[in-house]
Amino acid sequence: MQAAWNGSLALSGERKIQWYWGFMPLLGIIEREFQREKPFAWIKIAASLPLGGKSACLCRLLTAGGAQLRIAAYDRECTESDVAAALSRGDCQVFYCSSPSEGQYEKCLDEALGFRPHLIMDSGGALLCRLLNGGYELFENIIGGWETTAPDLDLVCGRDISFPMVNITSSRCISLLHQPWQDARGSWERFLSLTGLSLSGREVVVAGYGYRGRSMALWARELGAKVTVTEHDPVRALQALAEGCGVMTMENAAPMGDIFVAAAGRKNLISSEHMEKMKEDAILWDLMPAVRQIDIEWLRSAAVSVSSGGDRNRVRSFRLSEGKRLFLLLFLEEPFPGEEYPREYGEVSIALQALTARHLIARRGELSSGLISMPEELDRKAAALKLASMGVEMGESTVETRDLSGEKKHFDTEE
Repeated sequence: MQAAWNGSLALSGERKIQWYWGFMPLLGIIEREFQREKPFAWIKIAASLPLGGKSACLCRLLTAGGAQLRIAAYDRECTESDVAAALSRGDCQVFYCSSPSEGQYEKCLDEALGFRPHLIMDSGGALLCRLLNGGYELFENIIGGWETTAPDLDLVCGRDISFPMVNITSSRCISLLHQPWQDARGSWERFLSLTGLSLSGREVVVAGYGYRGRSMALWARELGAKVTVTEHDPVRALQALAEGCGVMTMENAAPMGDIFVAAAGRKNLISSEHMEKMKEDAILWDLMPAVRQIDIEWLRSAAVSVSSGGDRNRVRSFRLSEGKRLFLLLFLEEPFPGEEYPREYGEVSIALQALTARHLIARRGELSSGLISMPEELDRKAAALKLASMGVEMGESTVETRDLSGEKKHFDTEE
């Protein structure tokens, strides 16, 4: 369903957006550039993302450059209704599911794709998969897009991508400032806040050992958990083993796990067969809910009762027919008030996504198709603007220098 404008909700959402915006001066610099240049004056952008205060700042930044947005939010649990109401006042249309079923979410994706977008803004590959596999004849209209969470889009979608999709997670800025540790630390802090549980001595099963899965696994170990990894890539599986994690298949891990973290970006990674083997009170956590890594449809159909619990009612309890109870942790993008999750990291990510959108328009037809890495020039631009927003001045780079042995070294300089 579409988020309708509501005066009181919109006022609350606007205050929330401004709270985040006020702590991210980098966005103000880019906003002024976009307002002056209007790089998206004729551009339509379709987005799939959890909608909260930080993601709303990105939407505001894009509309400041003239873009029209249609947003497919995951569902009501992942959509802050006041933020959606605030965005709906401008050049954004927000669609969200009245229930988190697959059919409902696909309708939202169809709404986002229905106005023939030029750019795709995706989180988890759901929008791109719908575009590629849903029978749409929009490819001549698509200039490109970017993905914020799933580094293996070809694997997620099962098809080649015929236009450039920039992998935001490949950014040097994000690698150095944001990932992997800050992402995982904030995620586990939210888990502890929601559930009131400790990880000490618990069996944590992490499905996928990419950048996100690895950081989640290593932070779980830091917090005292026993960690097992399931991974189809032998190199990543070897890395997990070398870094002190157990490695086995999900079939073998299912009966022993207390907490299951899905981070591989593949649909039904945790299937009905796996959940049938799980122990009483096992907790399921999908880090990419748009991909549907956990077979929630089966879980709902197999449950004789469903209830909410945990702090802020973000934990669903499913009582299965045989009497066993499983918990599903609902995804939440924004940290809770009082959590130490630096906004500066999100600010750089938002800036990179906005700069990526402008880059795709400016370099239309010049970039290679498929998933591509973050261009170095955008990383340098975002870093320079971030330093400027903090009042930091850098000295000029030198053309050449010498190391202690006297050997001459040459360095590239910007013109």
